[in-house]
Formats: sequence, structure tokens, C-alpha cells
Amino acid sequence: MKNILTSLTIVLALVSGNAVAQDSALQKQTTNQVTEKRPLIILADGTENYKLERTAIKDITPDWIDAVEVLKDAKATEKFGDAGRDGVVIITLKKDVEAANLFLENLKKNNKK
Repeated sequence: MKNILTSLTIVLALVSGNAVAQDSALQKQTTNQVTEKRPLIILADGTENYKLERTAIKDITPDWIDAVEVLKDAKATEKFGDAGRDGVVIITLKKDVEAANLFLENLKKNNKK
């Protein structure tokens, strides 16, 4: 389980263009200011996509995950517009896991695409 969470952290770091995976915010130094890159995290149910807050990713048990897809650059902005400018991580949950289905249902209630 820890390996999957570590892998997701690395994926998020790579999508943001930062090769360092840490628990702290991913940042990129530019001139005299710091800009934070945050990839859009999406939970997909097969028909619709729901934005997942960064803090909510810790609530997902790795056993629930069916697939993780990473979109970068033009592919991310083509599919998700300006919201995908820093990349997109799409997480698809297994359909036959009751806890995953409950998590997704709660997300649907609290999230408008």
C-alpha cells in the first residue's frame, strides 16, 4: 500500500515537472518568485470525471485503484482546458469494491464535475 502511495506521489511530481517527490508543495523557482504547479487530479467513473482535492487522495486505499493515467502538456489542456495546464492525473477506481463505490458516490454528491 505504501508503494502505491509513493508511486502516486512520484507521478504527481513528474506531472508537475518537478523530479523531487516530497510531502510539501511542489514548487518551481522562476526568476525572483516562486510559482506552484499543481496538477489537476480527477476521479473517473467511466462516464464522468470528478475533481479530487489534493487532500482527499489520502482517503483512497490503493486496493481501490484500477488505473492511473497521466496527461501532460497539450493533451491535458486539450481535454481539461486551462485547468489542465499543469498536467492531469486521472484515477479510475475498481467498480467491484464497495468502499470505493461509496467514496465515489460521496464525491459525486459534493463535487460538480
